[in-house]
Order: sequence, then C-alpha cells, then structure tokens
Amino acid sequence: MEFDHQRLDVYRLALEFVVLADRLVRELPRGRAHLSDQLSRASLSIVLNIAEGAGKVSAGDKRRYYLSARGSATESAALLDVLALVKLATESDHRTGNELLIRIVSMLVKLARSLEERGHGHGHNGGFTPSFSLNERNRHQISALVVDPEHHGTVRRERTTRINGCEGKRLTGLYSNAH
Repeated sequence: MEFDHQRLDVYRLALEFVVLADRLVRELPRGRAHLSDQLSRASLSIVLNIAEGAGKVSAGDKRRYYLSARGSATESAALLDVLALVKLATESDHRTGNELLIRIVSMLVKLARSLEERGHGHGHNGGFTPSFSLNERNRHQISALVVDPEHHGTVRRERTTRINGCEGKRLTGLYSNAH
C-alpha cells in the first residue's frame, strides 16, 4: 500500500531533484551557507508541498499546494542559475537540474489546471461569483456559472448539492458567451 503522493510521477521526479540538490549542497565551499540553506529548503519544499497537496481532500487545497510546489521549483531553478553563474555547479549539473525542474513545473501546472478546469479550484471562473446557500442541516447547495473548457465561448450553470459529504451535480443551463 502506498500514500497518494507516492503514486505521482511528479513526486518521484522531485525526489530525484532533491538528490541532485543535496549533492550540490554538500559540494559547496565553506562560506556559502546562504546558498546551501536556500537550495536545501527550496528543493525539499517541492517534495513536501506535492505530498501535502496529494493528501488534501478538496481540489482547491490540492491545487494551492501544487502551485506552491511549482513556486519552489522555479526558485530552485533560479538557485541553479546562480550556482552555475558563480561556477559552483557544473554545466552538466545545471542542465540536468533544469531538465528535471522543467518537467516538474510542467507536471505541476497540468495538475493544477486539471483541478481548476473541473470547476473545483479557486481559479478563473469566467468572472461569475458562485452562490452558496445552506438549505437544511448537513445540506449545502452551490450554484455557479463556470466557463466550459470543452466548449469555447460557452458558460454553463452547474448546481452541486452536498448531503452529509456526498456530492451530486446537475447541469441546469448552458449559455453562450457571445454578445
């Protein structure tokens, strides 16, 4: 049995990058503790945010952690650039690290977009504000207008009802975005 994050390819790539970053940190000369600390923290933050995001239940929470991991990956890329510029990382290590980080960022962006496109993220929703109403005990109804990613220029109204944690969706209308 595995944890959810252990099944993610992006998590495995992030672990590969941590190994590379750790080796680079160990090879840094004395007096470079500031670079060592930053690279150690940023590389570890990628792994930890992916794991924490995968463990969250709500899509919005998952998305937030995946985007935070993406930020740590781009921070790590900048640190690699600095190390290469001041000749503290070889060209080969810089290239390998960048290739890993580009793949990691790409995968994290796709994960975040998939969560957003399902209408569960905190991202773009076509400029419409969801409405929430509490109908009765343990029953929440959410009605929202969201951009339909499969039909460009179309907005759909979706009603989601949650009763005791169970969710059911009903498409209540389809609207053209054309003026």
